Amino acid sequence: MIVIGIITGLILITMLVAMFSIGFQPFLMLLLLIPFFYLIGLYRVKRPGKGTIRRTARFLENKLFQVLLKDAVVIDTDIWMDNKYSSFFRAYSIVLAANNKKLSVFDRQHEEIIKHLQNPREENRHTRAPHEMQHPLQLFLNKNQIFIECMPSADDAADVNELLLIKALIAAAARSNNVVFIANNRQLIARARTVLKDKKIGFTIIDYLEELLPACAGYCTAVEKGIVKPRCWKRR
Repeated sequence: MIVIGIITGLILITMLVAMFSIGFQPFLMLLLLIPFFYLIGLYRVKRPGKGTIRRTARFLENKLFQVLLKDAVVIDTDIWMDNKYSSFFRAYSIVLAANNKKLSVFDRQHEEIIKHLQNPREENRHTRAPHEMQHPLQLFLNKNQIFIECMPSADDAADVNELLLIKALIAAAARSNNVVFIANNRQLIARARTVLKDKKIGFTIIDYLEELLPACAGYCTAVEKGIVKPRCWKRR
């Protein structure tokens, strides 16, 4: 703020000196105003107004969270375990609280996450949530926003040896017309597409979550400061 003010002041002083020294020339004034407007635009990008913050928040809610509240959701374990997605989980928790809903996680995936937390692999330790930080799963548990659901046995013999997350997607389809899968593993996504398409299960993949992380972080800050009130959707 101070630096912006100093620079802006210097530009205005330069403009005044130029006007009084060589007379009023519209073309010269336009040239002098260009850096001034540039600085103003730069400031607006770094410090967006409340209107911009609200629009970004509503965009995020409509693009991401409305879908997550409407359908069954399965989140890849790697997403759960990667600390860079913490802003997404915080924002998700805010939306769940505003809509009085819970996230369902199957017991076997819950056990897998706990196992990873207790025995992180050395080569992946940098991607794991640090022990001094609250893990997203614990965040939801502390706020009573998670429901640990028993995963049913596979009906189809071909599903018995499937990957755990594929089994979770199939099981989630039993309670929803559409299943949302949040993942960034291309091979896993491709396998999920094939299996769910064969079973004629409605399927939405969210593989662009990383692109929305800055908006998620801004959303959390805006809610905490009272700039944005989380949207509530009517129950269907």
